[in-house]
Parts: sequence; structure tokens; C-alpha cells
Amino acid sequence: MKHYVMSDIHGMGGLFDEVMSFLNEQDEYQLIFLGDACDRGPDGYRIMKSLLENPNVIYLKGNHEDLFVKAAHEVKAQALEENTSIQKLIKQYGSIYEFMMLAGWDMRLYLQNGGQPTFEAWIENGASMSFVNEIAKLPIYHCLNDRIDMFHAGSTSYHLETMNEQEMLWDREHFDCKWLYGEGDRILIHGHTPVKYIYDWITEETPRIWKPLRYSENKICMDTAAFRTETIGLYCVEDDSFIMFTPHDNLPTF
Repeated sequence: MKHYVMSDIHGMGGLFDEVMSFLNEQDEYQLIFLGDACDRGPDGYRIMKSLLENPNVIYLKGNHEDLFVKAAHEVKAQALEENTSIQKLIKQYGSIYEFMMLAGWDMRLYLQNGGQPTFEAWIENGASMSFVNEIAKLPIYHCLNDRIDMFHAGSTSYHLETMNEQEMLWDREHFDCKWLYGEGDRILIHGHTPVKYIYDWITEETPRIWKPLRYSENKICMDTAAFRTETIGLYCVEDDSFIMFTPHDNLPTF
């Protein structure tokens, strides 16, 4: 069985379907998805649901899944306070956008981070809190073969030792840090920050193309800014190689 890693598809349903079509042609596979299935693109809710239901997928939480959960709990609490359903509460505001603009902090933050299409789809499909609870319970960390560490944002080894969830979902301070000092055969694979910005951060002279997702000796970033580039990558652990999916003739450049 081959193991594949992907991250940050952000609601791009066409790309997701192409990736899954490829994986379903394999004899056996396991996909480790590093979070941020939702928001920005139109199909985030469908992608989250598909990942949850697929027995071949290990689905890790990203910061956008975390934002979705917090926003959903906020709207549920307000509906309970006003003794109404979530759907009726939204109608009082005229539209989901208007509600998200005027609601509490978690909802406004979610709107600012592209959450409207995912939230609309969740509402249209019944606003299930059991679905929200499944997303909330997603793991934040997976280790493969005792040497490949995977979580959404990447972070310092200290945050891994303490299992600091917020740092492991949001951190952007770790790019020039070595991964697990003294254990050079370990690899960290993460998403969250498009490769372009990682290269800018560590100021390395390197060709500005999407394909080299390995930005240091033992760290790999899987975020290809799919919503903007229409490009997503799979990393195959056994082959130590990247498979890129894009409708473009050439991979997008920086």
C-alpha cells in the first residue's frame, strides 16, 4: 500500500475529484489529508464530508476546520438563546452574508477567511451539529513509520512535544528551524502557508515554481495555494515524489 499526503485544497471540488479519481485507480492507498479542506472555493462542505466518510483517509484538522467549528457553535448558541432554529435565525438577517457580518467575533473571523460558501452549504444541508462535532474531534497529528511527522501548520518541535493545538494549526514562525534536532532522518510534512511565502521567509535563492515543495532537508510544505493557482499536489511517501494536478499546461510560477 502506498501513502499519499495532501493539504489545503480549500473547496476546489474539481481538483479534489481529479485527485480522488487517481487514488481510486491505485490497488491500495492511504491518504493523509493535512487540513483546510473547506472555505474559499465552493465545495468545502462536500470535500469535508467525503474525507470523513472515506475509510482510506486520515483527516487531520486545519485552522479552517477549527474556524468552521467555532462559527457553527456560535450560531447554534445564538439560535438557542433566541429559541429558534439556525435556519430561521439566518432568515431574520436576510442572508447568510448579512448574518456573518453582524454576528460575533468567531463568525466574522470565519467570514474574513473565506468561510461563506462552506457555511452556506452546511446550512442548506441541515446545519447538522453532529457533523460539526465530527470535525471538532479530528486529530491534529499523525506520525507514519515512526519518522514522518504530519500536522497542519508545522511548528517547532517544542509545540509538538506539548501538543499545542493552536500553534500546530496556525504557526508561521518555524520555517528556518530544523526539525527535531539530532534526529536527521525524521521528516515534517505540513501545509497552511503557500510555498512562495516560505521561500520568501527564509530568503533562499531558488526557482520560483510550485513543484519543489521540499523547502529544506527534512521539511515539506504541501500548500500550493490551490484556490488561486488551481493546482494541488500529492506527495507519495514510498516513491518520495510529488504528483501535481492542474488544468494549466505549465505549473504556476511565483
